[in-house]
Amino acid sequence: MSPKVRKLAGALALAAAVQVGAWIAVPGRTSESGLVRIPPADAGTSVAAPAQVFLEDVHDGPRPGARAPDADAVDNSIPEGRAARRDPRRAVAGLARLDPAASRLAEYEELACALASELGPQSVAELSQLCADERLAANERVASAAILRHVSSAAAPPAALQCLRAAWGARASEPALASRAVRALGAFGDAGDRAALLEASLDAKQPEQAALALAGLSAARGDEAALELASAVQLASDPRRAEMGLAALSAIAASPSGGVSERVRAQCAEAIENSLANPQTSDASRARKLGALAVLQAAGSRPR
Repeated sequence: MSPKVRKLAGALALAAAVQVGAWIAVPGRTSESGLVRIPPADAGTSVAAPAQVFLEDVHDGPRPGARAPDADAVDNSIPEGRAARRDPRRAVAGLARLDPAASRLAEYEELACALASELGPQSVAELSQLCADERLAANERVASAAILRHVSSAAAPPAALQCLRAAWGARASEPALASRAVRALGAFGDAGDRAALLEASLDAKQPEQAALALAGLSAARGDEAALELASAVQLASDPRRAEMGLAALSAIAASPSGGVSERVRAQCAEAIENSLANPQTSDASRARKLGALAVLQAAGSRPR
């Protein structure tokens, strides 16, 4: 694998760690490793569809049931001299085949980012078609969207967004698929999707799902998303809601793909500063808000 791809994969892992650190601690939210462990999806569940399409696997390495290969192993398994690594259909198939029972969610995200770097912006049109193709299995469409969000900031096709919503909506019965879809839903979804993710992040009865919802919300991007979260921080009567909004806003502001303009960063900073004037603000909340202000200011000074 090229040094550029190694650097991108490492950067994504670091960003994921920063986001996890920003989450508000809830007992039972994470496993001993610090990462949410998702039980395997029901391998026997399938949906019959006419003219079912099957994508060719991107690698010839271990099959489901084995430990997911790291980025180097995936790259080495693609024969040199072939354009396979820049074939969106094969990339999607390889990502979709990672066994959720044998790999961590972070590995799925790292591989999606690495594949996106290899494919480049010229793959946007085909990836968009794949995640909207109803003939494909749900896990392949989700994999397409997972790669696409690292390649393009453009809106996803409506059919792709519908697939992501359905995957997240079925999180009780298909937790592995939902965990792989939620970040793409946060990135491509609208205000209604973000409001639903914020609401789900408050569910103390389902801590793992709440953590995933926050991860999805933290993958949102753009001025509209940032202003919604800043409003939640400033106006929410529920301190927990304000804290979740603050965590997601900090992650978006810190992300190079967050897409928040300087004007909106200033508006978000002003909203947080106004919330600090509330005499009921706890010391812990004040510290987190000051941290978010630092992130917004650092992002604003970042070279473009």
